[in-house]
Amino acid sequence: MDLQQLEQIIADRLAENKADSYTVKLWQEGRERIAKKFGEEAVEALIEGIKADNYDKDLFVGETVDTLYHLLLLLKINQVSVQDIYQEMQNRHADKTNPLAAEMQNKHSGKIKQLTVTAKKQTTKKQERSYKMNEYDKNNIFARLLRGEVSCDKFYEDKYVMAFQDINPKAPVHALIIPKGEYRNAIDFADHASDAEIVGFTRSLNTIIDYLGVAESGYRLIANTGKDAMQEVEHYHVHVIGGKPLGDIVC
Repeated sequence: MDLQQLEQIIADRLAENKADSYTVKLWQEGRERIAKKFGEEAVEALIEGIKADNYDKDLFVGETVDTLYHLLLLLKINQVSVQDIYQEMQNRHADKTNPLAAEMQNKHSGKIKQLTVTAKKQTTKKQERSYKMNEYDKNNIFARLLRGEVSCDKFYEDKYVMAFQDINPKAPVHALIIPKGEYRNAIDFADHASDAEIVGFTRSLNTIIDYLGVAESGYRLIANTGKDAMQEVEHYHVHVIGGKPLGDIVC
């Protein structure tokens, strides 16, 4: 199957206009929603494609297919066909002296060099932070909670995350979200967690906030990091606070 055949499948599904069709429903939500969905799928494909550890080729291929499908839908709603894309590619290939093509090549080359330098600087900073970072305390209270040695009022758990009610709430809604990995704080998590852990933790926030019932009324996320922030437990955790006007409430 090539892209034009996939393009035809999309056209057929839209023509059938079945109420339960994902393609039809997304089309009816409009261009902005399709563009947003394409962006989400592209990010997921990117995350899978750059994994240094636990790379899964089948998962990467699946995310890439989802990205292509939503790109074709975005092209269609903007009245651009696959043939239009092919034609533009042929034009660029045929005219190697095309100033625009040369300009784009130089532009992207510069960006790649800049990204490489930035990545090296970020890696150096990560290494410096790692040298300063104390070892993770496997006997902290959250580590013991995760091992089941201490009980808590848990209301959510998945592969990467656990969430439970705070034992000393500062507001009607006050919960804690912790990753299951051994990370001391937000910096440690950002530097050393896998892409899957970071995505899983971030995506769990919506589920947890919906469960707590504060998505519409508003809430505050607090992640104390280090002694000046008075971080009491050296296992990365995020407070979710809401249920009333919060004013100056901190944790």
